[in-house]
Amino acid sequence: MWFRLGYLLLYNTMFGTLWGIVNRLLPEFISYVCFYVVEVIFFSVIAELAFRRLEVYNTFDKAFYTLFYSGFGFFNYDDFEKET
Repeated sequence: MWFRLGYLLLYNTMFGTLWGIVNRLLPEFISYVCFYVVEVIFFSVIAELAFRRLEVYNTFDKAFYTLFYSGFGFFNYDDFEKET
């Protein structure tokens, strides 16, 4: 049943066009995610070395999670205010 539904949606004019667009954008999205993860890894290493006294950056795991979530807008400025 699911195979038949997928077949009908693939050759529908509206969903077929959408499937073609998603199919063309998928390689670009995968390359973006790969570069983003590599960038967060490099910045995590730098943050671990530079901000070792801060609790959210004192290990690589914590620095990675903090920088990864800050890319989505979950960032707290109070972490820097506490140590000054």
